[in-house]
Amino acid sequence: MRLAYARDELLENAQEHSRECALMGHCIASGYGVVAEDDRLTLLDPVATRMVVEVVEESRSREGTLLRGSREKRDGAMGTTRVEEIGST
Repeated sequence: MRLAYARDELLENAQEHSRECALMGHCIASGYGVVAEDDRLTLLDPVATRMVVEVVEESRSREGTLLRGSREKRDGAMGTTRVEEIGST
């Protein structure tokens, strides 16, 4: 997997990521990930992509939108069940 940003810049870049960019076709097509405060990246499943797009489209935040995802194990794999906005940076 090739990252667009250096691993030690993930959180900083995620906090500055704009709503407009997050809704561009190439961002949606590549899928989304969760960036933790220690710069760990967890890629989300394709179902989460649709959920993230819906939440970001409805958000009033221009950049640094903070989201919370809920996941549970189904058929032996983790899957996203919910995505919600919890604020902005």
